[in-house]
Amino acid sequence: MKKYAIPSILLIYCVCALGLFSLWRDANFNGVTGDEPHYLIMANGLAQHGALEQTVPYTEAFLPSGREKFGIPPQSAKFSPENMHTIVGQHGHFNMHNLGLPLLLAMPFAAGGIVGAKLFMMLCGALAVLLCWHVSGVFAANRLHRWLAVCATCIAMPLVPAANQVYPDLLAGVLALLGLYWFSTTQVARGRGAELALAVAVAYLPWLQIKFGPTCAAIVLAVVARIYRDSGDLRRIARILAVAGVSCLLLVTYNFYAYGKLSGPYLADAIEASKTSVMVMLGLLFDQNQGLLMLNPINLVGLLAIGWLYRAQRALALLWSIVFLSLIVPNGLHPNWYGGWCFSGRFGWAGAIVFLMPTLYGLLEIARRKARLFYAMVGLSVLVQGWLFYQYGFRLVSMYNRDATTPFAGYSMLYGPVHAWLPALYDVRWAAGYAPNYAWLGAGAMLLAAGFLRQRHATRVAGPALEGVTA
Repeated sequence: MKKYAIPSILLIYCVCALGLFSLWRDANFNGVTGDEPHYLIMANGLAQHGALEQTVPYTEAFLPSGREKFGIPPQSAKFSPENMHTIVGQHGHFNMHNLGLPLLLAMPFAAGGIVGAKLFMMLCGALAVLLCWHVSGVFAANRLHRWLAVCATCIAMPLVPAANQVYPDLLAGVLALLGLYWFSTTQVARGRGAELALAVAVAYLPWLQIKFGPTCAAIVLAVVARIYRDSGDLRRIARILAVAGVSCLLLVTYNFYAYGKLSGPYLADAIEASKTSVMVMLGLLFDQNQGLLMLNPINLVGLLAIGWLYRAQRALALLWSIVFLSLIVPNGLHPNWYGGWCFSGRFGWAGAIVFLMPTLYGLLEIARRKARLFYAMVGLSVLVQGWLFYQYGFRLVSMYNRDATTPFAGYSMLYGPVHAWLPALYDVRWAAGYAPNYAWLGAGAMLLAAGFLRQRHATRVAGPALEGVTA
């Protein structure tokens, strides 16, 4: 197990992720759509033309020969604002999507087109699996328990189907979880290069989308505060702050040049506080098509374990809460509810990756106390995820958002036989009167409260299980 733990988990992930991609590709199903072609157009403009301004990339993309290359649906091929995702400023057309993901996709797309871009995104998913293995080492030393916990949490929704979608959300979740891992292991000896890489990775979050700026700031400030408390190493702190500062300066410079404002392409109406936004925020947790607790039910253990983690490592739990809320709340307030025409659950992907931390902690705590229960939970999770994979992989169930006008009988994406028993938070006109919503929200609240009530029985963890932590 010690020698083959990481390779075997990555192999299982790759078989599932690549197998699903092949199934969809052979069936011409779930190709690029929505915002995805526009990320690819940006990436191509950077790789082929070195262009940040979008006139040339879009002109090329909307030629008849370019539409298939970028997955643009058959429609007017004319270069026009109606077919472009751009904002016109003093220096021309600049994409309304943030620059970070296209920068990373430029070379993969130039080398392999859409397939190359999707393989790169699946590599990002593999990084999530690898990172979860290391996170599990912060909480436990038993490699069999860690292996099973990581399989149950990662070889699952949303990671497996999300990994081949060209959106920044999954990668943002990986970088945020990496920042939490960094915070939990600041006492581990690392070379300057390794810590520089961690700082660069976390500082890249706002480049993916400016809304991830608060997430980045929370992690950086927490890391430097812990370093100052533990060692007072001002040079180390200065290096980290310098990386974050340079990244921020470069980003706001680009935003000001491209859009004439430091905040980037977001418009004044990008946030809405309303009954619908409250519904959507709860839906990102509980809705049967959108909720991270419903798409991967093993996360219910994480809901219970938040209180356990708070007892064991209070600073980490508090930072985790800030990071998680910073990823979920802005998406709940964005009036393009649930991301509009995109993959179901996409607005919760970043939060779902971060939520794996308390889930891993809870599973490993259960494994330490009641191994048989742990094995049963893992086995049940594998069965559930296997059934869901059959649904979206072989039966080719549509994974795209259903809008608020969808009849309730046709809403459920994967849970058709039991859909009437599950939460449905997509139509504000009747969601507040739908009994299963209250039942599940109440059960979730009780799980969360139970974790805090059990605090006095939890074991305080003084530090990471060093056997699982690497520099």
